[in-house]
Amino acid sequence: GAVFGEMSFLTQETASAHVYAEEDSVLLRLDHQAVADYLAGDVSFASRFYQSLAVTLAERLRESIRRP
Repeated sequence: GAVFGEMSFLTQETASAHVYAEEDSVLLRLDHQAVADYLAGDVSFASRFYQSLAVTLAERLRESIRRP
């Protein structure tokens, strides 16, 4: 599966990109406030969550730099 919308989650701004499915897909939409509340209540999980987002964003940045 793929994750998208992480930049909007972090900045609380409107999405900067559109996503189109190439095949039938099941999507899960997470409520921003519900996630933020959970992260505030579980510091250990929040640390892993934000580290995972940082890795995802770093990989996408690296990939975008490599493209001609």
